[in-house]
Amino acid sequence: MTKSALVCGAGGFIGAHLVRRLRRDGYFVRGVDIKRPEYTESDADEFVVSDLRDLTACQAVFDRRFDEVYQLAADMGGAGFVFTGQNDADILRNSVRINLNVIQTSQQGDVGRVFFSSSACVYPRGNQADADHPVTREDSVYPADPDSDYGFEKLFAERLYLAAARNDGVVVRIARYHNVFGPQCAWRGGREKAPAALCRKIAEAGDGGKIEIWGDGRQTRSFLYIDECIEGTLRVMRSGVACPVNIGSEEMITINELAEAIAAIAGKRISLVHVPGPQGVRARRSDNEFAREHLKWAPSLPLASGLETTYRWIAAQIAAAGEARSPATPTPGIAAQPASMTAGASRSWRATSAAGAGSCRTSKSMSEPQPGGSGARPQPAGRARLDLPELAWRVTGALTSADRRALALRLLETEAEEITFRRDGTIWTAFPWDHVISQRLFVYGSFQGPEVRAVLA
Repeated sequence: MTKSALVCGAGGFIGAHLVRRLRRDGYFVRGVDIKRPEYTESDADEFVVSDLRDLTACQAVFDRRFDEVYQLAADMGGAGFVFTGQNDADILRNSVRINLNVIQTSQQGDVGRVFFSSSACVYPRGNQADADHPVTREDSVYPADPDSDYGFEKLFAERLYLAAARNDGVVVRIARYHNVFGPQCAWRGGREKAPAALCRKIAEAGDGGKIEIWGDGRQTRSFLYIDECIEGTLRVMRSGVACPVNIGSEEMITINELAEAIAAIAGKRISLVHVPGPQGVRARRSDNEFAREHLKWAPSLPLASGLETTYRWIAAQIAAAGEARSPATPTPGIAAQPASMTAGASRSWRATSAAGAGSCRTSKSMSEPQPGGSGARPQPAGRARLDLPELAWRVTGALTSADRRALALRLLETEAEEITFRRDGTIWTAFPWDHVISQRLFVYGSFQGPEVRAVLA
């Protein structure tokens, strides 16, 4: 029998990725949130736009049995949102209401077990004053002294769920997330976290430019890539561990070093300007000893790998936003010709000019030399553009390895300076050739609905 899951907060960054993983694992998934995902179509079987702060609305989405309920819905953001003090009342009111409704409805409904996403912000500020030796063992959370009302709300919610487990028999699992990042995270608007904010600043800066860093930049953090977070979440949910567990990385880095690492990925020389701003605690790093022992889990992806994928995605988003604001005018002598992409037709994409056509050949294997010499990427000619129109092939499901290789080959063989993805006549993402720093192209996500995204790796 197919298992079922309800994901509360499915319109958010982690929630959208969790939905995708659960669907891939064969679950029936209902997602619920006050909004749909911003950067992708939801993979949920059903997506309900609803306000979980309203008890009646919350009860309406629990109208069937769910083997697993994931409660990720919250009013949250990065340091610029959480640590200014200006949003404390909303954070407390909104998140408390959601959690009261979800746990009450779970207790009254037909639910197998409930997962609650807590935060590393629950740990006492005094334990995180030494930039080199923060203390975040799960049992160090008391005496309670979080550095924000957001942390106090998360700690209260932990107690709420644990009390429901003791008194009402609800099977509860809790993870304390540590700074999760990756594609589809917030990268603008004030709720973005450090990795995304720095990726945005560096992507928007020119080579030799300057970006601002809040504080002296010597505060330390660890950051967990989204795929690792999802795996850790499922390990917690399906374990026999009833107490909160850290889900984070132990790879610690200063904010200055984080900015320098992203600048290196971008291939830019960047100067850091330190300015006053909200910073949170001096140090934070996940202590994974308990997770290693009881979940047999620890993240394996190096921070640099996740940063590279995330930077490419954010750079593509910025390029797409710029393209949408200022549609490019045709360059004299160049005319983009959409290729036929009907079912059964060859996957032939090309850009043509008044002087002749340059084709993106599809018959070579990835092991063959690229144009311009063995191992060398082609150099752009003039101001040509490659326009990839309707992408009718594989509009559902995840990309296979063969799909990735095929798309990588086509993009690498083009002589266009700028590559634009379109669907239903709308530009979804574009990036210039000067973002291409190697011959390896990784296509993130899936061609599903209007979702067409590519990032370089």
